[in-house]
Amino acid sequence: MADLWLAGTLGVHSSSGPDGRLRLEAWFPLESPAADVAAGVELAAEEIVPDADWLAAWREQARPFPVGRMFFIDPREPEEAVEVPSGRRLLRLPARAAFGTGSHESTALALELLEDADVRGRRVLDVGTGTGVLAFAALLEGARCVVGFDVDPAAPFHARANSALNDLRPRWFAGRLAALRALPLFDLALVNVVPEQILPEMPELVRRLGPEAEMILSGILAERGRQVLDRLEGLGFVERQRREAGEWVAFRVGLEDGPRPRALTPGPSPAPSLPTSPGEGNGNSGQALKSNSSCSALGFSPSSPGEVGREGAGEEGRGGEGP
Repeated sequence: MADLWLAGTLGVHSSSGPDGRLRLEAWFPLESPAADVAAGVELAAEEIVPDADWLAAWREQARPFPVGRMFFIDPREPEEAVEVPSGRRLLRLPARAAFGTGSHESTALALELLEDADVRGRRVLDVGTGTGVLAFAALLEGARCVVGFDVDPAAPFHARANSALNDLRPRWFAGRLAALRALPLFDLALVNVVPEQILPEMPELVRRLGPEAEMILSGILAERGRQVLDRLEGLGFVERQRREAGEWVAFRVGLEDGPRPRALTPGPSPAPSLPTSPGEGNGNSGQALKSNSSCSALGFSPSSPGEVGREGAGEEGRGGEGP
């Protein structure tokens, strides 16, 4: 099943056939290349199915669940009432097209490592944000500023809807790492992306991080963990913590022999490293947004195509609704 996720499946359903063999149904975008069939696996059928909200039935049957020590995630429709256990923080993340409700091991592992990290007062970059779950968790843990992006153009729109449900306001954009400005640097990168997608861009990602930065990396099959660590060690990082679940592993890494990350003192700060392009929005690309967040003075207007959400602000990243 892990091979199917690495091949880019949109979803997998498993069941037992009448002969006792395991049957897997996997859905892929119509334009995707044919997935390789592993040894011992027989391709039974292939068909084109009409587009639909495949997760609607799943949302009706889903139940809220705890993740880590702190979070309580509700993947159902937002109208459903929910009773949050004492000491946990609710995140409403209706399961739709974007990845990352917290039910998959890779997302849960990243959340657990994030709980153990000192996030307070730090600038956080969420690479491959999906539903925005890790960005929201970082704000709840006291991050000063959170920017999330995804190559899937639909993901930031799902994340923006989830922002409204949770009253948490990271900054979102659709695009690639190269769209970020060079400064300011980030203190923590959250990377829940399979190695094939992120390893080629790892040197570029490291250049976006400050001298005391850490990274939390998940979406890694345990059998490939050593390969990922070798690449990171070549860039000056060492393993500080790991979590494992099933066939997945996640790491928290920091600079070798470098100082431990420290919480930043709130105060005036340069603009977050968001993309800019001429002619966006109303043309006032240099206009600062009025907000009580340290993520103010952004490089584009709130109506620009690159921005699909509003910024985190105030204590625990709430408020800051724009100009």
